[in-house]
Amino acid sequence: MKIRIALLVVFSFVVLGGLNFLVFQKERILASGRPIILKLAPVDPRSLIQGDYMVLDYEINGQIRKALEDARKEESSGYEKTKGYVVVSIAKDSLATFKRLHDPSIPLSEDEQLLKFKKHDWRVQLGAESYFFQEGHAKYYERASYGELKATPSGTTLLYALRDDKMQPIVIQGD
Repeated sequence: MKIRIALLVVFSFVVLGGLNFLVFQKERILASGRPIILKLAPVDPRSLIQGDYMVLDYEINGQIRKALEDARKEESSGYEKTKGYVVVSIAKDSLATFKRLHDPSIPLSEDEQLLKFKKHDWRVQLGAESYFFQEGHAKYYERASYGELKATPSGTTLLYALRDDKMQPIVIQGD
């Protein structure tokens, strides 16, 4: 019986320690990550099963899909890349635009940033792909035109905020 309790305590500490480490990593990205703003593609902001949420599909995803298709056509093996890195150019207002698929032999310039991607069938993912919000707040998020992410030098991203068509953060008015 004492062994079971000891194992339960050790297991609990391992699980809680792991969760705390993940939270710490995310907090560090939010605090020190490079701000990147990506234009959103149109989406349907409602799910009857999950409640109010917005699927985040970035315009840049289409450019990444096309670049991947072009690269696959150029290779005779037919190998299809399912994950990797893209290089985006960052303007002074933090707006990111697609530049190229990452080639490790080409160094990044000061205004460039790596972003990790994953490709599932036809969909490209750059981190956060949905944004859940409080029921009744859809009217605020319908205006979302940009997603602001925080990115690490290694290309890991974390959604930080949604922005309107003037690139201003969406602020929820008191209800």
